Amino acid sequence: MPRPWLPTGALIQQSWTFERDIVETASATSGIVAITGAGSGIGLAAALRFGREHRLVLCDVETDNLEGTLEHLRQRGIAASGLTCDVSRLDSTEAFAEAVRRQGELAVVFHAAGLSPSMADARTLLQVNYLGTANVLDSFHSLLHPGAVTICIASMSGHRRDLDAFDDLLPDPRTPGILESLVEAARNQSSVAYALSKRGVIRMVERRARDWANKGARIVSISPGVVDTPMGRMETGAGGAGNAALAMKNTPLGRYATADEIAAVAEFLCRSEAGFMTGCDVLVDGGAVAGFRHHATEEARRAWDHPWR
Repeated sequence: MPRPWLPTGALIQQSWTFERDIVETASATSGIVAITGAGSGIGLAAALRFGREHRLVLCDVETDNLEGTLEHLRQRGIAASGLTCDVSRLDSTEAFAEAVRRQGELAVVFHAAGLSPSMADARTLLQVNYLGTANVLDSFHSLLHPGAVTICIASMSGHRRDLDAFDDLLPDPRTPGILESLVEAARNQSSVAYALSKRGVIRMVERRARDWANKGARIVSISPGVVDTPMGRMETGAGGAGNAALAMKNTPLGRYATADEIAAVAEFLCRSEAGFMTGCDVLVDGGAVAGFRHHATEEARRAWDHPWR
């Protein structure tokens, strides 16, 4: 059984910093990349990519995972610092944003922190994935400037058919009673709550695009398919609470994504060549959504598109 995700102690006081006098792959003048969920998986892959040209400020809810990431980066000559952060708490994300502000000018926010269906109950999933995204975006809004880019990790699960029927329940996660309404809409099922939370991330990015543009910044979401990470393998294994195993059977490319493939898309989205992309979602799923829509059996399509029925 996975251990509970949410910490019970106070906001972390400890942080780690590893620096080199001269780091060829991490220029001190290239701006700061802030990464949530950097302790493993996609967040770690993003740190390895962005760390070649930027200084990093990282966070993760798991202290041991964060410390391991920072040591991993230090051994590769990448300048990084970090602190533990629970994204479901606004005071925690504000502390993270303040740590970034003290390091220098913000270049990128890469928000990868989140939970999969097997890791928590419906309410916790919504608190971390949906409310947590709002906390991160609110905390970093004041740090935005022309050229800054924010990328949020959503999921192909947010592209299930008929999810738009729930969009009226996805205005702002801080709306009184909204999380309770979403838990009820999900029938307290973690797999459904996960889909709703990631649909909420996609919608939130759309709504924030004008605010970001007013500061000369961009915001985009990425919806991965099943990724070869500890979280992805948990979901495709026996007892996985979501539909990842079903998705794998209906993915045209017939394999997991690597975490680096998702990080590579994020890296591209931060380049000038992607300068006209904002307020949109980029689906990186090996063709899974297309597979369900055009090639899956009727039974598989219903199981994927309508998990709340």
